[in-house]
Amino acid sequence: MSEHTADTHVGEQIYVDLTPYALDLEDEAKLVAEQDELTFTWLTKDGSPMSAIMSYVRGDDGRLWMLALSERKRVKAILRDNRVAATISGVGTLFGWGCTVSWKGLATVHDDRETVRWLLPQMGRRIGLAEGEELDSWVRVEDSPTRVAIAMETTVRVSFDIRKRKARTNEVLDAETQATQER
Repeated sequence: MSEHTADTHVGEQIYVDLTPYALDLEDEAKLVAEQDELTFTWLTKDGSPMSAIMSYVRGDDGRLWMLALSERKRVKAILRDNRVAATISGVGTLFGWGCTVSWKGLATVHDDRETVRWLLPQMGRRIGLAEGEELDSWVRVEDSPTRVAIAMETTVRVSFDIRKRKARTNEVLDAETQATQER
C-alpha cells in the first residue's frame, strides 16, 4: 500500500474545498420547484436544533413559506428566536441523491387570516391537490383559527451538486492514471 501525504493524496484534490461543486442557481430553482418538502430547523429553549419535514412554497420574493398550527413547538420557538435553517434534497426528484441546497435565515410567523388564506391554496396546489372541490375542501379544513404561516427569509446559501464532484473526481483520477503511465 502506498503512502500519501496531504499534498499528494487524490482525495485532498477533490474533497477539501467543496465550493466548486455548488448547485447552479438555475438547477437550484428547478430543484426547489420540483421538490415539495424540506427539512426545517429551529432552535429549542436550550439552544439545541430541532427539525421537521414540511411542505413549502417558494414565494416570488425568494422566501420559503410553510404552514403550522400556532400550538406547535416550532412556532413558539420561532417567536422566541427566529434563527432557522432549511434543506432541500434532490432525493425523489429528477436530480436524485447528491444534489442539495441549504439555507440559514430568519423566520417570521404570520397569524393574520389574510396571509394564511393567501398561502393555503398555494400550498394545496404544491402538494398536488386538484383545482376545484378537492382543493377547496382541503383549504376549508386547513383554515383553522390557529393556523399560521411561517415565512423564512434566507440569508446564507450552501449547496452541493454530486454531478460536478463526480466529474472532477474522474478528471483527477484520469490525470493520475496518465501521470502513472508516463513514468
